[in-house]
Amino acid sequence: MAKRNNLNILMNTAENNVMRKLNVAHICSVISLKENNKMATVQPLAQTDEGVERAVLIDVPVTKNCQELIGVDGIVVVLFMDRNSSNFNGSPETFKIKDERAHSVNDGVVIGVL
Repeated sequence: MAKRNNLNILMNTAENNVMRKLNVAHICSVISLKENNKMATVQPLAQTDEGVERAVLIDVPVTKNCQELIGVDGIVVVLFMDRNSSNFNGSPETFKIKDERAHSVNDGVVIGVL
């Protein structure tokens, strides 16, 4: 029975470690905008587990429905794509995934204004 409990503890610990490193979405403050509000520089507001401010995200695309609502010092939601979106060019055509990068802060998109 002890082996089973140890395995459960190990699996729960591994799952928690993976989940903490997985980027899904952040609430961010808008630092600056460019290209008619199509790109934003944002500061994630949640600190790391160690209490450290997270790195600024630069050139984050802003969805069309947010471009009229977004403003400097505003609060937004940034979603991180499941896979690398570097090769997406804005067209409705499929695109090749550049590498195995997943849920990276490099693949964020502003999807909402709070």
